[in-house]
Amino acid sequence: VGFGLGIDNYKTKFKGDTSKIVTIMYNIFYHFPIPVINIKIGLGSGKTKLDCSTCAEDYIDPESGKKIGYKAGEASQWYTSLGIQLTQFIDIHMSYRSVTSKKIEQVYNGAKVNYSGKVKGLGLSFNF
Repeated sequence: VGFGLGIDNYKTKFKGDTSKIVTIMYNIFYHFPIPVINIKIGLGSGKTKLDCSTCAEDYIDPESGKKIGYKAGEASQWYTSLGIQLTQFIDIHMSYRSVTSKKIEQVYNGAKVNYSGKVKGLGLSFNF
């Protein structure tokens, strides 16, 4: 069957900072039936949140006494992957993902932050 399900879980670091964006996606994809070469396209939906010492939703600023953290937001993605089959069950592949995450909300003022972006990857796939 060419259709499949997948889960992504990754952290994206900011340059020059210890803060991260944590993303968890649930995907559905189509695997084209081409021998030796694996081509997949897919769509995903999930959650994304900021991960840092002052980002938690219930974090209170010691000076103002206000909650200044961020709520988790919704995220979606489309992706494609190109792989070469090493064995019947394992392939090595490159992937490209376009992630939309515009709904991470700051608690005290409701401002929404846009952390959309692109992810390139290299990995192994175990098929069964």
